[in-house]
Amino acid sequence: MFRIPIFVFFILPISIFGQTHNSYLSFEVGGTGMIASANIGKTLFIHPRYKIIVQSGLGWSPKMNNQNAKFNIPCQLTCNFGNHEFFFEAGLGGDFLIKKKSEEGFRDYDLYLTPIVGVRHEMKNWFMRAYISPFYNVTGKSLYDKITGTVLSFGIAIGLVL
Repeated sequence: MFRIPIFVFFILPISIFGQTHNSYLSFEVGGTGMIASANIGKTLFIHPRYKIIVQSGLGWSPKMNNQNAKFNIPCQLTCNFGNHEFFFEAGLGGDFLIKKKSEEGFRDYDLYLTPIVGVRHEMKNWFMRAYISPFYNVTGKSLYDKITGTVLSFGIAIGLVL
């Protein structure tokens, strides 16, 4: 049950060891962090026409889904198409809502998958991005829509290029 959230914490530190590509530190409102999140990211691969970026962080989601979860773990893998400063961003995100222990003593979580479509503007020392990401609950009850299990989220982020 804990393998997936623990796995998320290892994705980003492993990718940071290669210091040939940019790292990112950002604050995000909405998006895969649900309410707000602080994230760290890393460019994994750069091609003249696109680059692949992985991002993970710690989100704030008070009483989401009528649970006692206050924090979540958002993560993203995006491909950014373009060159120089402006990029079209597409990818897949995930969000883990870690719940408190139940009466049986088990800690539970909800997993949400979020396709990502947006734009990214990146300068030498800073970046900003805006995107749309519909949430699809994989493990349990939906956030808002009881029929489809989806909710459309908008994310806006600003951060530093390290």
